[in-house]
Amino acid sequence: METESSVADDDQTLRERFGEQLAAERGDFVPGISDPNDPKWVHNDYSASNQGEKEEVATGDATDTTDHSEAFSNQPEPETNLSELVADQNEPETPETEPKVSNVVPAPKPEWPTYFEYGRYEGVPNNTYHAADGISSSMLKDARISLMYFYGRYIAGTIKRETSDAFTMGSLVHSLVLEPAKFDEEYAVFPGIPAGAFTNTDSLKAFIREYNADKPKSEQLKLTGKKEELQEAIRAVKPDAIFADEYEQQWLENIGNKTVLTGEQLRLAKAMQQAVLSDSVAGYYVNHPSRSVEVSYFGMDEDTEIDVRVRPDLEITIDNERVGIDLKTISMGRVRQDLLRARLHREIIDRDYHVSAAMYCDVANLDKFYWIFVNKDEGYHWVAVVEASREEIELGRLEYRKTMLALKKAYDSGVWPAPITEQYTDNLNDYDIRRLEMLSEQV
Repeated sequence: METESSVADDDQTLRERFGEQLAAERGDFVPGISDPNDPKWVHNDYSASNQGEKEEVATGDATDTTDHSEAFSNQPEPETNLSELVADQNEPETPETEPKVSNVVPAPKPEWPTYFEYGRYEGVPNNTYHAADGISSSMLKDARISLMYFYGRYIAGTIKRETSDAFTMGSLVHSLVLEPAKFDEEYAVFPGIPAGAFTNTDSLKAFIREYNADKPKSEQLKLTGKKEELQEAIRAVKPDAIFADEYEQQWLENIGNKTVLTGEQLRLAKAMQQAVLSDSVAGYYVNHPSRSVEVSYFGMDEDTEIDVRVRPDLEITIDNERVGIDLKTISMGRVRQDLLRARLHREIIDRDYHVSAAMYCDVANLDKFYWIFVNKDEGYHWVAVVEASREEIELGRLEYRKTMLALKKAYDSGVWPAPITEQYTDNLNDYDIRRLEMLSEQV
């Protein structure tokens, strides 16, 4: 005979089992239900120091290839049906010929978190990554412009993100070379206005004049009025009429947030894509069997304990070394061959590419870093693969650490200095001094 106490205990046990099963179905780890060897429960710690991970990769003892995105999406549903579990506990057995009806609605798959634990994540959408916490390499380079600029760009929001044809072309070539399958999701090429469409007021009036030519006055369309009134008059007698402004507006609404391209932009980008893929070295890297594209890393700067994040374009493994690669479009069409290496070096330093490379190496635990440069001048799409030297990486590392310390001070003090804060005297450089000496002798 069951007592009230034993019934209560059974109910409590059942509720606990239900709670554990629900937790497992949500994706939480539950002892006795979840598989502890499942890769989604393994997280590497890229926190204050990743020296341990660097040593593991260098010695070949361990390489982190875990896709942490599995912890947030595409999780397999548990085989246990909760409605069947309830029936087993509370209802008598039914004949096998009587079907069991499940009223359980599958829980929606969890979305990407707003805060990422430290580690490596594949498949993070671009917008999700850029909205996540942490200082990115782009943000760090903006802080090197000045802390005042950083404040206006990321805190006050008074400085808007710059957009340009050069930026669009760089993103487009990146997509075509590294993620061609995503092209249709991100870009749209305007097909042009259909033949026979009404493009302006003159074309509207020309149609009305032609229509009125053989009509009695009572049936003629008005030839005066606003553009919208003329369009409505034409639509009344020609329901299939296409008006250029309406057609273009409807097309823009249908493509959503895609980037609009011209046919010329796409043609140029495809030529650059072929140049990269055809290059013996660059083509080998971008099609490497170990390649991963746009992997996101989240960690913590060891000096300031500020969260950081990086997202190299491409990463591959060569001879047990993890290599990061960024694809860059440049315009050096009329630079002499013997000067190109110096110009590329200046491009790397002036645009802080070496700073990003050092940050990528530290946060993503990379051993080496390369750039693939492709020239975008019409008909002259040469490609250069450039490795960052150890000294170049170290220079970038010291510069980004100095900037991180400045950011820490600004966050703590609330003071975001302008790029120039003191009066100074402008002096001649070496070239100007030589000119001064030469002219002094002549005058």
